[in-house]
Amino acid sequence: MRALSGLATAIRKFNIPASNLFEMVQSSLGELSEQDMLLWHECKPIIQRIVSSEFVTLYAKARDLAFDFERLFARSRILTDIRPVFDDERNIIVGADITQTLRLDFFSPERTTTNSMSFALDLADIEQLRKACEEALRKAKAARNLIDEKTGLNAVLAGEDDQ
Repeated sequence: MRALSGLATAIRKFNIPASNLFEMVQSSLGELSEQDMLLWHECKPIIQRIVSSEFVTLYAKARDLAFDFERLFARSRILTDIRPVFDDERNIIVGADITQTLRLDFFSPERTTTNSMSFALDLADIEQLRKACEEALRKAKAARNLIDEKTGLNAVLAGEDDQ
């Protein structure tokens, strides 16, 4: 499904006819044996029809809309550091600060690797972040239930397994 929706997304994003895209796919296959070329010519129209089908094009559109953002979240971590506090002569450790750093990794269009941002957090920040995440999950579930019940349409949350 990923390959089919990827092809449909390319057709949509780059506004190219399916026939042109499949010619590009064929040229990227390199040198094929005569039998493989025959198989490709048999399969190409079928795959092209599937990629152009309403189901696949709508799926590709929905995925494209779900991920149409300047930055896409990759992962997060909260790092805990213990930083020593020294006396004035800097000879003896007299205490320690425990710090929390939220590290967010994300993808952006201008780079092929992930970018990173870090934020210092205190305990109140961590609690607020936990509450915000719980609220987001409740709101997403309520919105999906409303759409499903009131319209009969299928609402999908980005990242769900059954996309």
